[in-house]
Amino acid sequence: MSDNELSDEKRIATTQTVLCLKGIDREDVDEQLLELIHEHFKQRDMLVRDISVHAQRRYASGRSWRETP
Repeated sequence: MSDNELSDEKRIATTQTVLCLKGIDREDVDEQLLELIHEHFKQRDMLVRDISVHAQRRYASGRSWRETP
């Protein structure tokens, strides 16, 4: 199948929910915390496939920029 052909697989989108932890440094989000988050959702029969950690800083003007992980 070429890149130009329509496909059901190409139309599937995944939902992403953003969890913002203000005041927490990226370095403070360790493996143990990530495991606790996974376990929390697992106990509620909610599958978390992946967790990404990104730092974000705000300028005094209120604008923000995202650091690379």
